[in-house]
Amino acid sequence: MEHLLLRSPNWLGDAVMTLPAVQQLTVSGLHPAILCPEKLRDFWRLIPEIGDIISVQPKPLATAKLLRSKKFTAAILFPNSLTTALEIFAARIPQRYGFHGHHRRWLLTKSCPRPAQTKGYIHQARQNLALLQHLNLTVSGHFKPIAKPAAPVAKPYIALCPGAEYGAAKRWPTERYAAVINRLRADRDLDVLILGTAGDAATAARLATQSSKPVIDQTGKTTLAKFLALVANARLVLCNDSGAMHAAAMFGTPAVAIFGSTEPRLTAPLGDTVSVIREHVPCGPCFLRDCPLDLRCMTTVSVEQVTAACEKKLK
Repeated sequence: MEHLLLRSPNWLGDAVMTLPAVQQLTVSGLHPAILCPEKLRDFWRLIPEIGDIISVQPKPLATAKLLRSKKFTAAILFPNSLTTALEIFAARIPQRYGFHGHHRRWLLTKSCPRPAQTKGYIHQARQNLALLQHLNLTVSGHFKPIAKPAAPVAKPYIALCPGAEYGAAKRWPTERYAAVINRLRADRDLDVLILGTAGDAATAARLATQSSKPVIDQTGKTTLAKFLALVANARLVLCNDSGAMHAAAMFGTPAVAIFGSTEPRLTAPLGDTVSVIREHVPCGPCFLRDCPLDLRCMTTVSVEQVTAACEKKLK
C-alpha cells in the first residue's frame, strides 16, 4: 500500500476513534496521508503517524482533482458516506477500500461489511480496526496517547465543556454543571475554563451567573489547536459524550464524561483516563438528538455522583 491516503471522518470525536487504526498502520510500516475537512487540520497535525494533510474542497470533483495530482495508489475510507467514496473514485485512485453502505459499493474496489452487532455493541474504534483486518493487515488494537502540546495557561484549571454538537439529549443540565464546579472549587484554587463552540455561548453565560467564583469563558474564542492544548493540559475535563471527551482521552487527560441518549459500548473514550457516568433508563439508549420525554437519562445522573467522580480525578 505505497502512497496510501486515509479519508478522515468529519467530526473530532469520530476522528479520534480512528487513532488505533492509524497507529496500527504505522506499526505495519505505513505513513499515510490524510484527507480531512479544513476544520480538523489542527487535530491531524498532532498525529505523528500522519504524513501529508490534504483539505477537503467545497465540491467533490475539486477534491478529486487535487488528489489526482498526488498520485495515490490506495485509499482507505473511514466514513461510510456516498460523497467520500465519490471523491476517491473520481480521483482515479486504483485501490479503494471502505465499508458497505449508502449505495457506494460500485465505487470501491473492496467493499467490506461492518462487524455484526447482533450479540452486542461493537465500539467504533474496533469497527475501524476491523476494516484493516479485511485488508489482511495485522491488528492489535493497542492505543497510545498522543503527546500533549504546550500548555497555554500557567495556573491549574478545570476545563468545563458543557456542549455537545449532536443535540440537547447529550447535554447534562447547566445548573448541575455549575453545582459541581462550585463544590470542587470550595477548597481548591483552580480556575475554570468553559470551552466550546460559539453555539455554547448562552450555556456558558448561564454557568457564569451560577458560579460562586469567576469563570473564564472561552466558548467560540479558540482555534481547534488552542482548544486541544487547553484540554490536554487541564487538571480535569468535565464534559458530555462529545469531541471534548474524546480529545481528553487521546491525550490521557483525567476527565469525567456524562452519557445520555448514546451508548458507551459504541463510543466510549479510548484509554483509561476518562471516567464515564451513565444511568440506565428504560427508554435508552435512544440515540435521539432531542428528548421527546423528560430527559431522564440525564436528570437521573446526580450532582453528587459527578462530584465524587471528579474528586477522585483531582486527588
